[in-house]
Amino acid sequence: MILAVVALIMIMGAFKLVDPEEAKKLVRAGANLIDVRTREEFASGRLGKSRNIPFSELARRMREIGQRDHPVVVCCADGMTNSRAAAKMLRGAGFTKVYDLGPVTRWK
Repeated sequence: MILAVVALIMIMGAFKLVDPEEAKKLVRAGANLIDVRTREEFASGRLGKSRNIPFSELARRMREIGQRDHPVVVCCADGMTNSRAAAKMLRGAGFTKVYDLGPVTRWK
């Protein structure tokens, strides 16, 4: 039973929730910071070296993120839907080091 649950989590795309300090450390160490907000939301203020790939475009733009074994931190507007969904999607696509910051407001 436990093995089945672990396998299901792996298939569904397990990822790690991170606090702002851990996210900043990851980015300073070279992790890609992907902001999945809309272009309009991103234009209202971006986080440092973040790259905007709106959630609605993520599936077709994954190649822009880089190697699948390179750390990726995702963030969004509210932290309740898009960053989590993006993290799951990335894990499901084979990205092995995916971290969810949640809303961009946590970065400050």
